[in-house]
Amino acid sequence: PHIKGNGVDTAAVHILNSENLVIRDLEISNKGDAPKAGLLGLWVELDKFGESHNMVIDDLYVHDVYGSTVIEKGGGIGICIQNGRDNDSILNRFVGMTIENCYLKDCQRDGIKFKGYWIRKQWNPNLGVVIRKNVLDGVPGDGIVLAGCDGGLIEYNVMKNCPKTLPESEACDGIWPWCSDNTVVQFNVVSDHKSIIDGYAYDSDWGCRNSVFQYNLSYNNDGGFMLVIGTDGWPEDWCVNGNIATKVRYNVSINDGLRNYLTNASHKDAYFSPAMHFTGYTQNTLVENNLFYLFPKPEPQIDRTLFHFTKHDSSYGKGDVFKNNYIYAPEVTVAVKEEKAVGNQYSGNVYVGSLKTPATGFTKQDGIFNKSLWYNAEDKNWDILLDFLKDKTVPVNGEELKDMNLFRLCVANLVALFWVVIPTAMGANIIPQPSYIQEKQGTFDLAHNNNILYVGKQPEVNQIIDNFMEQMLGDYGLSLQTNKSKKAGILLQDKKSLGEEAYELSVAANKVVIKASTPAGFFYALRTVNQLILADENH
Repeated sequence: PHIKGNGVDTAAVHILNSENLVIRDLEISNKGDAPKAGLLGLWVELDKFGESHNMVIDDLYVHDVYGSTVIEKGGGIGICIQNGRDNDSILNRFVGMTIENCYLKDCQRDGIKFKGYWIRKQWNPNLGVVIRKNVLDGVPGDGIVLAGCDGGLIEYNVMKNCPKTLPESEACDGIWPWCSDNTVVQFNVVSDHKSIIDGYAYDSDWGCRNSVFQYNLSYNNDGGFMLVIGTDGWPEDWCVNGNIATKVRYNVSINDGLRNYLTNASHKDAYFSPAMHFTGYTQNTLVENNLFYLFPKPEPQIDRTLFHFTKHDSSYGKGDVFKNNYIYAPEVTVAVKEEKAVGNQYSGNVYVGSLKTPATGFTKQDGIFNKSLWYNAEDKNWDILLDFLKDKTVPVNGEELKDMNLFRLCVANLVALFWVVIPTAMGANIIPQPSYIQEKQGTFDLAHNNNILYVGKQPEVNQIIDNFMEQMLGDYGLSLQTNKSKKAGILLQDKKSLGEEAYELSVAANKVVIKASTPAGFFYALRTVNQLILADENH
């Protein structure tokens, strides 16, 4: 049956002070002519009840819950589980709460959300909470949020197709615990989160202790793979200070960190979308045995730093550990920005490509980035991860990546699973595809014409050149220079008549000439130079 709310009443279905109850096989919606603050699809609530046992929510279709896009105004939630409010005279909790096999579609703002006791002097955590095998499709805000729980399990859920419909005030992520202890998040897939602030697939939020994130897949999320956030300065009976001992292990992040715009609410001086963001007082986080595929950025201004530490509540991270992670970085990428974080440890991390790394803890590996690089048959966690990934398909730049066992990538050969092949006489694999290519006879020898000069007035272009030079040195051992007193082998010139991302690239026997009107144009042109090198089997 379809229980169809009118978008005026707070919830289409409201279950109050119940236990030993199964809610199954319902279609639920709650939409009016305009968004309503605090609108809910299913609301399971305890109020002055005490302890509720054995609740099951199974196989619901919850859709078109038309709540507010702003959480401070009440937001909106597809499935809301509420056991606590600040200063309750009788503390409530659920013991045994399972939410499984539900499909949530177009619920605004959030998907599945617990509202429990976050203040530690009221600590009465929900126990035995399991959230599994749910699909959240078209939810723009937070996907699954576990608050005020101990020992929660979130597994085999999918969040996808998150529309960019929230205002800039809203910070949202895919799956995350908040003020909860001993949460396990595993075997989930989060993709395409487009929240203007945050926008990470996963988040270990403040007030959490001993969270474990393992065997998860993340791809194409604007913000990045994961946020770890801690806060400081709270009284002990109020909130846990810091984020304590989060473990992030055996996860896969593919093409995360795509934010191509500045925001006014935070990080407004930079394009901010690191693969992993650590902010505030994070303590003893362990990040190990994860796979990071940092594919070439679709636009040059995008930030795709691997690990970035920032300040929150006047505090920074302390003593976080990063070991035995494997990174694919085919273009110059920054590994770590610590700012004022202290005591971090890096060891055994391996990368293929061009990674700007700390002095120790990262080792470059030449050749192919594939299973042979990271798989260890004696460590059964890799088999668990591979079994989970075996039927997964990941779209990247119009191509589909399938089967991690066959996933072969290297800096010198990106054709097999990534690049779009353009059928030209040169056999060049160029992204983005040029609107016009004319092949001529002859070759240009970059090794003997290794001076690169920019004649123009855009200082950002110099950083793009520096990154290109690092990539040439890292990938081919080719040392370029920028000596203004010498003849240029590669000459970059401004041409105002060209479009914002357009470029002209002319290759002659003694010189390469690049013309563009913006830094983006020069970025794409130098990327094309690299792809032309890759097209030559002898480089």
